[in-house]
Amino acid sequence: MTRSCKATDARDTVFSVLELADSDVYRINPNYRQELNEVLLSAVQAVISVEHGLDVLGVCQNPEKKFGLPSWMPFLMDKWKTMPFKTTNSRAQRFMPRLTKAEVPNVRINGNFLELQGDHVDTVQSICTSYVSNNANAEALEFVYANWRRFANDVASRRLLAKEDYYTLVSGADAELARQWIRFLTVLVDEAQDLDTRYSQSSGTKDAGPDAFLDDPATGGMYRHMGLNPRLSRCHLLPPSYLTASAHPNHRIHAGLQAYGVGRRLCATARGFLALVPAEACAGDSIALVNGASFPYVLRRSLGSADHVLIGEAFVPTWLGPTPIGPFENGVAEEMMRKACNTSMNSWIRIC
Repeated sequence: MTRSCKATDARDTVFSVLELADSDVYRINPNYRQELNEVLLSAVQAVISVEHGLDVLGVCQNPEKKFGLPSWMPFLMDKWKTMPFKTTNSRAQRFMPRLTKAEVPNVRINGNFLELQGDHVDTVQSICTSYVSNNANAEALEFVYANWRRFANDVASRRLLAKEDYYTLVSGADAELARQWIRFLTVLVDEAQDLDTRYSQSSGTKDAGPDAFLDDPATGGMYRHMGLNPRLSRCHLLPPSYLTASAHPNHRIHAGLQAYGVGRRLCATARGFLALVPAEACAGDSIALVNGASFPYVLRRSLGSADHVLIGEAFVPTWLGPTPIGPFENGVAEEMMRKACNTSMNSWIRIC
């Protein structure tokens, strides 16, 4: 809401956002005697040091480096181009496996440069042209979903898809493919465990799961925690014909596309994995695995230097490993990449 406010001084809007943070926890003290860049730099440093993670980079969506800011620093006057991926549920319990064995990142901040320890492990190779537009209806969402499935099949037909993705997202029984695409496009917010014949779970437990974050009209989504019954509420506001209407068969896919598809594209990497990447990503951009990060990052070499620009976070479902029934395993991506490209994960990546 504060981003929509008009102000004669940009710092008024930015400071109003920062004031929402608990100053006793984050030690963020906006000061009008400081330049705006200095305030934002101190805020990012505070978040990284307190949370011991890099999730703040999910809201850094400025690869053009507008306003004179480095790409790894969020500008709080701009609206998000995409919704950052979630890692915890409504009870603050983590449901997203960690990509590396290290839970805490090794970070160095040197002026306008952010240095992270990890390695470049993959590259964006091809990108599907279909994308999710703002306020897309069910028909438009289904069109994108069909094209993304077609893109995956096309990559597989050219033998460019890794076997893990082929057997998970292209070949198999329809019910299992549907389950895996739901997991993929909702970024594990909806595990679709009810579609797995090996799993049994009470409806009460399912209703309390992380998919409560999804704004799915068929289930109530984000309104469930408020004690609202959306179906009952709507029946008093809509004509009687609404009661006979049924949800779209792919409503769970649509909920994921609305939440995380806007501002992102489906791509195939050089190693044959399907991934969700920022819409600004281009073929040739590198995908970096960073110690202590929840998600890999798409990076682009800065012109005339060895530094990189942060394009945004990506989601590569195969890097999380198999889909076990039970607790997830951390560090699968690191083990995969150590074997695939013999990386030590000790390189320093400098982001400008």
